[in-house]
Amino acid sequence: MELYASVIEVATQRERQLVDITQQARAEVARSGVHQGLCTLYAQGATAALMVQENGDQGSGDA
Repeated sequence: MELYASVIEVATQRERQLVDITQQARAEVARSGVHQGLCTLYAQGATAALMVQENGDQGSGDA
């Protein structure tokens, strides 16, 4: 089994702010060289969270 791990760091400007990290996550998947598997994201910290919006990118061609 092949594993790849990396860190995406995000700085916010306000107390509550949504930050789209889709492109950073896609870049890490591409950089990993892994062609088949799972991408797992984890938000570290008590004040951080991940929001998943299915079918949110109509232009991606993924269906």
